[in-house]
Amino acid sequence: MNDGPTPRWQKIVASGLAVATATTVGFGWSRIGPDLWPPDRSFVGPNLVAAAVQWAVLFVIAVLVWPPTRRRIHRFADRKLGEIHTRLDAHEALHAEHAAKLDRILEHLGDHHDD
Repeated sequence: MNDGPTPRWQKIVASGLAVATATTVGFGWSRIGPDLWPPDRSFVGPNLVAAAVQWAVLFVIAVLVWPPTRRRIHRFADRKLGEIHTRLDAHEALHAEHAAKLDRILEHLGDHHDD
């Protein structure tokens, strides 16, 4: 896996595809519902073909957009989750400390109860 910087051409292609997708969705919103999932509208051939073509285009766009954004998503998630993991580790350490104290108390009570 190459974790170097994303090539400029990938950024340009991904940006262009994002703009094209947003423009297509903006202008074709009235047809997205009936054509994207035709079984709930109609089973006529043209709607099924249109749905297949739209899903194929969405798949190609997703495949092209994913590589340049994958590393950014991982960095963002690691940055946001890092603090949560730190807090969780501190909580688990405190829990272990309290469990050890409880064990000592129960052991002490058991020793006095046997007398």
